[in-house]
Amino acid sequence: MGEIKIKENDFFNYTKDIIKKYFEVKEDRLDVMSDRYAPQLRIDFDLSYKESNVTFLVGTNNYKHSIPEQLCSDYLLNFYEIKDLIDYLLEDHLIISSFYVNNDRLSVSFLINWSNNAIKGIYWSEVELKFKFYNDINLRNKYVQMFIKAYYDILINVPSFNELKDKYLNEEKENYIDSINKNEILTMLDKMTLKELKSL
Repeated sequence: MGEIKIKENDFFNYTKDIIKKYFEVKEDRLDVMSDRYAPQLRIDFDLSYKESNVTFLVGTNNYKHSIPEQLCSDYLLNFYEIKDLIDYLLEDHLIISSFYVNNDRLSVSFLINWSNNAIKGIYWSEVELKFKFYNDINLRNKYVQMFIKAYYDILINVPSFNELKDKYLNEEKENYIDSINKNEILTMLDKMTLKELKSL
């Protein structure tokens, strides 16, 4: 199949088809966590305002190889298209196990939450999404903040997220304050009590 040129809103459907091609759904996948060679999936996103490229790697914890199918577009893949994929992954892998931000990169991993409901499902042990933003830190921060907004209730239980949570929440507060014009700020202050003003 090779490189697939996608249009807006095509990303999730193509990705789901690729997942179904390489990973089967099993009635019983209890062995997937006990096998160090159990199948794993990694999806690499190279994102810029001019284009997006998505590569799929399959294999095990020891070794992964890229598959022929790759997705590309001449536009920036927006977060909400990627969110469709994340929601799909969370239906099968209920745990976000890691959340890392480093330089122009973001990495998120998903694991199975073992329960009676998890016995049947896609036969893989771990899924990782890796994002690269071509040295555009502002674009990276934009996606990180949208990810946090969408999945905060899940991320709050992830140790690696808690290490950087305050930094991004403070940035979000600053962005909100910067977005308010001076008249709105004065109106807000005027409505506050003396006690509230002292607590600022």
